[in-house]
Amino acid sequence: NITSSCGCSTSPVSVTAKIVGGQNAPDHAWKWAVSLRRYGSHICGASLLSNTVAITAAHCVVGYTSWPSLFSIRAGSNYRTGSDGQTRTVSKITMHPNYNSVTYDFDIALLEFPALSSSSNIGYICLPPTNVD
Repeated sequence: NITSSCGCSTSPVSVTAKIVGGQNAPDHAWKWAVSLRRYGSHICGASLLSNTVAITAAHCVVGYTSWPSLFSIRAGSNYRTGSDGQTRTVSKITMHPNYNSVTYDFDIALLEFPALSSSSNIGYICLPPTNVD
């Protein structure tokens, strides 16, 4: 649904079940996808929940919750390098309290950062309604 306010591509895309041998997405088709960086280098992906919060895997930030400023996010770009998009330094990392680094149970963390500017290249994922699995 390209008219949805969140969680959908704003470009018509054909999604296949392939990763290897798949196809390139149109530029900015998945506007909530951001690059999570440590020391300026890409380490993981993340998804925008709002203009100040992204969600990522806890295993990407485990051991660094006391040093959030080592991380940044890059939003609004299809590329890991270049000058397009917006970069924000992470100000707070909140890992799920039950994260297990052996089993990867509860492998989720929130990243907070200064507000991203409004842009046609930035979108947000949808969350289910309260009390819905």
